[in-house]
Amino acid sequence: MKYRVFFCIVSMLLSLSILLSCNKRPQQDINSRVEALIGKEIITPFVTQDSSKSWRIITFIDGNCGKCINDLSKWKQWVIKYKNNVEFLFYFKAEDKSIMSFIDSVYVNLDYPLILDVNTEYLKSNNLNRYNSMFQTFLLDESNKVVVVGNPLYGKEISNLYYKNIDKQSVD
Repeated sequence: MKYRVFFCIVSMLLSLSILLSCNKRPQQDINSRVEALIGKEIITPFVTQDSSKSWRIITFIDGNCGKCINDLSKWKQWVIKYKNNVEFLFYFKAEDKSIMSFIDSVYVNLDYPLILDVNTEYLKSNNLNRYNSMFQTFLLDESNKVVVVGNPLYGKEISNLYYKNIDKQSVD
C-alpha cells in the first residue's frame, strides 16, 4: 500500500513537472524567434522603397488560407490611419492566379498593393519559410530593419507596439 501511494505521488510530480516544462518551451521558442528577427534587414523583392515613408508594414498572405484573405479588409483601417507615413506591402502567394481577380472583385478599392509572389521569393529571400504565419508580418523602419514582429490584427499587445512605434516617430 505504501509503495502504491509513493508511486502515485512520484508519478503525479513527474507528470506535473513535464507539463510545466512543456508550457515554458513554446514561449521560449517564440521569444528566441522574435529576438532573432528584431533588427534583421528584410529584402523586398519586386518593390522599390517609397522614401517618403518612415515606416513599412509588410506581410505575407497565403492564398490557400481563407481567413488570411478575409482579413485583407481589416487592413483598411490601418491604411487610412497611417497612409501618410507608412508604406504597406502585402506579398500574396497563390498557385491559382485567378484568386487575384476574385480578391479584386470582393475587396474593391484596396488602397495598398497586393504583390503576387507565386514562388515565395519574399519568404525565400528573407529565410522566413521555416516560420509559421505568426512570424510573417513586420513593422520595418526606414532601413528595412524589423522593429516589431507579429500581425497587429491578431492581438491588442502587438497592435499597441505598432501604434507606439509609429505614433512616436510621428511626434518626434
